Amino acid sequence: MRWIYRVTVLLVCLTSLSLYGESSYLFCIEGGGSKTILQVVNQEGQILPLIKNGIKNDKIETSGSNINSIGLEGVRQVLSSLLDEVFLLEENKELDLRTLLPHSRLIAGMAGAGLPQNKQSIISLIQERGINSDRVLVMSDAEMALQLINGEGIILIAGTGSICFGKKDEVLFRVGGLGRVLGDEGSGYQIGLQALKVALAEEYGWGIPTNLTPALKELFQVSDLKTLIPKINLGEMPPSKIASSAPIVFSKAAEQDEVAKEIIDRAAGDLSYLLATMIDISPLSDCEIHLWGGIFKNVHSEAFIQKVRERLPEAYRNLKMINKSQDNPAIMFAIQKFVLAEM
Repeated sequence: MRWIYRVTVLLVCLTSLSLYGESSYLFCIEGGGSKTILQVVNQEGQILPLIKNGIKNDKIETSGSNINSIGLEGVRQVLSSLLDEVFLLEENKELDLRTLLPHSRLIAGMAGAGLPQNKQSIISLIQERGINSDRVLVMSDAEMALQLINGEGIILIAGTGSICFGKKDEVLFRVGGLGRVLGDEGSGYQIGLQALKVALAEEYGWGIPTNLTPALKELFQVSDLKTLIPKINLGEMPPSKIASSAPIVFSKAAEQDEVAKEIIDRAAGDLSYLLATMIDISPLSDCEIHLWGGIFKNVHSEAFIQKVRERLPEAYRNLKMINKSQDNPAIMFAIQKFVLAEM
């Protein structure tokens, strides 16, 4: 049976070479509001090591890439961080990603890419690097997560922002995702914003004492948090920076800081509301719920997921929740579409 596997792999590789040129790798980008990750896989679905600044890793990581937050030039800089001076290590050879890209495929799931004009702008930026548009696949992070659901299911994304989608028989349902001003309930941004509010209240003298205050001063490297007020109110502080406060809130809540616990409890309630509303407006009362996003990646995520479950109506508490946040959805999608489908 081993020879059958080898022949199959060989045929896949030969087919790939004829279709895509002398090399055919899958560049997989997971782009969120706070960070963006690039991983490269071969035609067998294996993640290949990358080298940047002399350091070998299975991924390249940089800042957030939501075009709605950082603009077109910001996305261009993110792509430069991911692709420039980065080398793929294969068979003891270091191969420049910029040379490989025009002969490969690039698959990206990126926050903010849901609008057609945003998607086209991102594709155009990628094309500037010598790859044809027919080898580029860009979609929003939510759309990509939905593509990974077979048949029916619900996805709940909670990163810098938040949104809930459901799918049944190719019919889509949506709750939330209205942005940081009108929504993003239970997101890292809202958790961070609430933390800043209570810390500022303490600093001014009318709030409850909390260990969040000194921790946030250290994070933002200020002696007085009130100096941040103009930047926050004028929108000069990126949402990703405010969302970076969320791990501190989780940590202080775990240390039994009452103010931090209240913020985390409220976030759990907000996310359970998104889920319960999705179940109420759709025929998805008995399906898997896939959890994606940075909020579900921290060391306290399992306890937080349990809080979300406990705040659901009793009839919904037995639904299966699967934490998918440690996976790169772009890799999963690439393997599903371009590796398994061709074998």
